[in-house]
Amino acid sequence: MRHFLKKLEGWNKAFWYHTVFRLLFKNDMLSAPTPLGDVRKVLIFKHDFIGDMVLATSCFNVLKQVKPEVRIDVVASDKSFPLLVCDTRLTKCYQYRSSLKAMIEFVKEARQVGYDMIVCLTFSSRTKDGVLANLIAPNAVKVTIADEGREDLYKRLFNLQVKVEDTQFTEQYANVLIKGFGLPLTNDDIRPSVEPCQESFKKVDAFLREHRISEFLLLNISGRLAVKQWGRENAKRFLQAFFIEHHDIEVVLIDLPDIADDVAHLKQAFSQQKLFSFKGTILDAAALASKARLVITPDSALSHLAATFARPVITLCSPVTYSKHWYPYKTEAILLHAPKDTGIEKISHEEVLNAAQTILEKTKYSLSSR
Repeated sequence: MRHFLKKLEGWNKAFWYHTVFRLLFKNDMLSAPTPLGDVRKVLIFKHDFIGDMVLATSCFNVLKQVKPEVRIDVVASDKSFPLLVCDTRLTKCYQYRSSLKAMIEFVKEARQVGYDMIVCLTFSSRTKDGVLANLIAPNAVKVTIADEGREDLYKRLFNLQVKVEDTQFTEQYANVLIKGFGLPLTNDDIRPSVEPCQESFKKVDAFLREHRISEFLLLNISGRLAVKQWGRENAKRFLQAFFIEHHDIEVVLIDLPDIADDVAHLKQAFSQQKLFSFKGTILDAAALASKARLVITPDSALSHLAATFARPVITLCSPVTYSKHWYPYKTEAILLHAPKDTGIEKISHEEVLNAAQTILEKTKYSLSSR
């Protein structure tokens, strides 16, 4: 039955692409590399989770390197929107809403801008985003990542489908532009980056001064999914061993609503040690990570935020993580994987401690706390 329903879904999609979309949308096919020309206004669709948006910021940097004056706007999810509120590279950030009324309002507003290029970096909603792109700017160049076997379908919605190597998502996203438009850049020029607000840095600096924190390890024990919860007991055993080995390094715990009780328990258990907790926005967390000696976290946005500031990272990977795509980009990192069909709570505190010892020793003379 599942196989039949999947085929039925495919037939339905083929009907829309080959009949309705073919009649409604006229996209002249382009081949890579296509000259970027006098593109002035770019809209990027990337309404996924926060970590996805961090990696997609590589596109902002690519565009600004070759066209500093270009206008970049982004369609972001409710989760990733707060990450972009202080980003000086962006002119406008739309919050993606799935209701019909919200989409109509979005299309009306976006049409007034006059975009000449739309970049679709989403995967699961590519068809919907392609339709929106055509409604917003029928004559714009519409570009996406090539999906092998579906090129004939997507040509109804996109002018340019760019084949990129199956590498880290940061490189895939950036190479949609580099390879698609023949930009004079290489992988050495690719980097993701985020821009915390000045208020976030001031908040972090005040927190560090208040507690007289100099070198510190930033520890996050909670992720978005149940399989990304490291747990109170693992953290407790790790901290016991860590404080024995490292008297000169404080530990700051990320205090999230879903683990408030765990954080309170750990602070009480280590009231005599240099353990502190920090609560704030995603940009506050990014500013704090930028100053950490080492970041330990489940495979979540914090891993990528730390990497954008070249901070060393230990990532606790759940079975749903594909490390080739999600490896912290261009920073010292160790990935620890949970056993198959389990969550990261099965990653022992000894594994994490050994990884921390390795990175702290390796970066002892090459990194300074910021």
